Amino acid sequence: MISLFNTNRMITEEEKLGVIPKFKEVASKSMKIILPAMIETFFVGLISMMDTMMVGGLGLDAIASVSLTNQPVYITICFFVALNIGLTAVVSRAKGANNQNLANRALKQVILLDLFLIAILTFICITFARPILFFCGARSDTIDNAVAYFRIVSVGLVFNGLKLSITAAHRGVGKTKISMITNITASIVNVGLNYILINGKFGIPALGVEGAALATVIGHYVAFIISICSIYHSNGYLCFTFKGFFKFDKEVLLPLKNVGLSALAEQLLMRAGFLIFAIMIASLGTEKQGIHQVCLSINSLMFTLADGFAIGAAAVVGHRLGEKRKDLAKVYCRVIQVISVSTALVLFTFVVIFREWLVGLYIDVELEPNAYEYASKLMIVASIMLIPQNIQWVLTGVLRGSGDTKFTAMTSFISVTVVRPLFSFLLCYGFGFGLFGAWFGMVLDQLIRMTLNMWRFKSGKWAKESL
Repeated sequence: MISLFNTNRMITEEEKLGVIPKFKEVASKSMKIILPAMIETFFVGLISMMDTMMVGGLGLDAIASVSLTNQPVYITICFFVALNIGLTAVVSRAKGANNQNLANRALKQVILLDLFLIAILTFICITFARPILFFCGARSDTIDNAVAYFRIVSVGLVFNGLKLSITAAHRGVGKTKISMITNITASIVNVGLNYILINGKFGIPALGVEGAALATVIGHYVAFIISICSIYHSNGYLCFTFKGFFKFDKEVLLPLKNVGLSALAEQLLMRAGFLIFAIMIASLGTEKQGIHQVCLSINSLMFTLADGFAIGAAAVVGHRLGEKRKDLAKVYCRVIQVISVSTALVLFTFVVIFREWLVGLYIDVELEPNAYEYASKLMIVASIMLIPQNIQWVLTGVLRGSGDTKFTAMTSFISVTVVRPLFSFLLCYGFGFGLFGAWFGMVLDQLIRMTLNMWRFKSGKWAKESL
């Protein structure tokens, strides 16, 4: 147990390139970056959870309608996520090498590319909303609400896409507090407007699902304004100007391409797997789909802490590799892993003990007792999944931060695109486990990704000198 906290034993003598700081110092420096990211992701996840609860007040069919839009929305976002993985990797390396000019040039290039993507994707989503959602498993009782929600949210893609890139650049620098303030403020606006617009308050008519979508768009707009203010005429590390904005910078585009294309392949493969999985869940009926979304919402809130660790790990790895200290990159990653796994064990215990209370926040036990009981039991499987999910995601952050996105793309294909839908289908239908079988398939997916990522990390091949 003591060796877990001995940083000198985390790498071999041959790997050491200099003095190795003690566990406390590494943990302290890491948590300065990770803690704001954790607070941000947890709070945003909490707001998302409240968002689902508010929609849940309209019934399980409303939750099912909104959940149908999740995968097509995430597929549009994955293009920005891929670009931003490359942006974070480039900016974090530039920060470690003390190259501020490179960091700002990278941000400009990504914003320019964002604008092209936004124009294309917004047109597709608004024009083809109905066939897209029918393909995703919408039924006659959910299609109208799903289309209305999807079209409104798609209008806000311009704000969300640009905000995501700016906050990704700040994270690469290590300024996770800026991203935290941006997203928490926007989330508070979102939930406040949900209260007003969904059920109708202060003289405003009740807009139902459309009100939830409108609140989301306004929240994205607020985040966009804050993020723009953080870089425009800024005295900080990142500063945006229009000088040279409309020119393509080959020196910047090359590392963005090297990392971003693999990241895009990873994102698309993941989303393909998630989409197949979502269509399978939709085929189980509106009630089961609603129960699935409730358990997924709770699990997602717990997962936000792992996401915070992954964001911080990506930035820290980039900084150390930019400093040409592979040894410290490995040590920092191991320290972050120790802290994150400890956190996952606490979350596992919490969810097991309080699962019925958590489910009760979404489902009224008196109105829908069968759904409440089913969801409470399903949360046991969800809690088991938290530990491998936490481990694999933090390691994914490490690999992405180092630019090793080809490997994460491969693991996504194996695990998310093939294993999750295949075994979920077999367990759900072949063995007759229903929704439980689908979740067992999710657990297997997380275990495989955890195993593959741990193997890759131990190999040391992720710690490349350049992108």
